[in-house]
Amino acid sequence: MMLRGLELREVECFLVLGDELHFGRAAERLGLSRARVTQLIQALERRVGGRLVQRTSRRVSLTPAGEQLAADWTAAYRALDAGLQQAAALARGIPGRLAVRYAATVSYSLVNAWLDQVRQRRPGCRISVEACPVADVFASLRDGRADAVVTRLPPGGPELLAWHEPDLRAGAVLARDAPVLLVPADHPLAGAAHLEAEELSGLVLWEAPAGLPEWFRRAWTPALTPAGRAIGRRSGAASVEDLLAGTAAGHALHLTFPQLLDQLPHPGLRAVPVRGLPPFLTAVVRPGGTGGAVPADPAVPDPVLADPAATVPVSADPVLAAAAGDHSPPLNGPAAEGS
Repeated sequence: MMLRGLELREVECFLVLGDELHFGRAAERLGLSRARVTQLIQALERRVGGRLVQRTSRRVSLTPAGEQLAADWTAAYRALDAGLQQAAALARGIPGRLAVRYAATVSYSLVNAWLDQVRQRRPGCRISVEACPVADVFASLRDGRADAVVTRLPPGGPELLAWHEPDLRAGAVLARDAPVLLVPADHPLAGAAHLEAEELSGLVLWEAPAGLPEWFRRAWTPALTPAGRAIGRRSGAASVEDLLAGTAAGHALHLTFPQLLDQLPHPGLRAVPVRGLPPFLTAVVRPGGTGGAVPADPAVPDPVLADPAATVPVSADPVLAAAAGDHSPPLNGPAAEGS
């Protein structure tokens, strides 16, 4: 039997290398040296009796045998991991109920796709799902109405959340959306195919609606272009609906994600893609940050909520790793704006 003597580390190393196609990045992800990664791959190749990885001076690729093995092992590895996670959850006494709320600006289809993964990893779990106002998502976690919320976050959101809301934690990233600028239908920019980030200089943009934390509102709407040119900002919108109405009336423009007009249609507005800015994120947020005054509820921490790899395969965002470590103010946060 070829499995006899096979080390799980060999399997993990091979799958990570197949994902990265780079020995250095694979070694970094695994916390190993490049030499150890090479040794594990060579041991696996000896076990198979042939090459699994093709190496040249410029690139790494899988051989046909390697591609087949990666396809066969990926599902099995995830199933093995899911079984361990479920057993660990049961051992910790995690209850069979999960209350989820999602911001009204988030598509339910996106939430449901993530919940399908939750149901697979927590079979039998009773899940309640409810939409809520955008400004209410963080409060839902603190007053016990939700064990997890799905919400939009501004660029750099997981890092900023860790710094400003230390009792909360960003987990799985479900989507990244390149920004668009909402303008009135009769605005000179309404017919543009796209804008460059520098063209935002001199325009006045809405901050996010009142009721959201100040750091969130300021991060949503940048004060400067990437080159450091000033962007005007206007506050005062009480809700997303008020913000859209104010944009249509020409009081200010709104930098946001493309799907907002799908969720809240407004015939008086046009969406113009903006190039050169980081994306908005849709993420799962839960209690249990590392530095907050509110302790993590032992019934809530769950690999499905916390691990980006456990979600629908939209992304595994490297910014999440930074959010768990450095607690100095992020460079793109309020401190960097001189406020």
